[in-house]
Amino acid sequence: MLKERIEKLKETNGFKFDLDKIKNFETKCEVDNRMQDIKNEYIGFIEKTLS
Repeated sequence: MLKERIEKLKETNGFKFDLDKIKNFETKCEVDNRMQDIKNEYIGFIEKTLS
């Protein structure tokens, strides 16, 4: 069940973030990239823990 949840997290953006409140486009991209990094770190940590 946990593996299915991880797969689902990989497919979707597991970290929803209200980017509309951020007016500056560059800041928006930075936050997008940072959230992607956090998501990848999180997935990597879970996969390491499961293996």
